[in-house]
Amino acid sequence: MTKLSEPIELSVPQVAVRLRLDQFLARELPQFSRSRLQQLIRQKFVVLNGKPARPRDSIRAGDRIEIQQISESGECAE
Repeated sequence: MTKLSEPIELSVPQVAVRLRLDQFLARELPQFSRSRLQQLIRQKFVVLNGKPARPRDSIRAGDRIEIQQISESGECAE
């Protein structure tokens, strides 16, 4: 299981507008496979503008994305 020591926070630039959330994250975070990112999104480790996201969500310039901390067991670290 992947372990993140700090939450990852991203802001969507104008050039990434209209991409799916999972596509944008795969481009920005090459250390994760797209399928792993989709899994993290479905497990609610990823929030888009403060709300739970779906892999197919379209992103817009200025959107804020946060990937929560993940423990060794795959649980969200609070």
